[in-house]
Amino acid sequence: MLAVAQAFALIVVVVAVGAVVGRTGVLGDNARTVLNRTAFHVGVPALMLITLADATPAKVFSPALLISAVAAFVVFSTYLPVAIVVLQRSRGDAAIGAMAASVVNAGNLGLPLSAYVFGGTTEASAIILFQ
Repeated sequence: MLAVAQAFALIVVVVAVGAVVGRTGVLGDNARTVLNRTAFHVGVPALMLITLADATPAKVFSPALLISAVAAFVVFSTYLPVAIVVLQRSRGDAAIGAMAASVVNAGNLGLPLSAYVFGGTTEASAIILFQ
């Protein structure tokens, strides 16, 4: 339980520092865009590569990945007909809604929590790759 609290505390500290830096404008006008693109296009792929390079296939293709995949497919296949028939959405809008409904937040919260609670990020990384 202490590990979970530490993970959330770390996230709160990072968000607080980001808020202060953003409000004060220390990094300039384009900092948000540059930092966002750097994290998304450089940091996350590098973290996935480093995490999964040392992982065994049994750890990557774990029961957690299977459960996450089944849950995503169930939510997707439940939302899609409801959006088309009941909500009268177009097929494109319904598909986008179904994809959005079936995605989990494994990246923003899953990676730091997995690192602190489980001691590694392999499980969360596998779920991110699946999505």
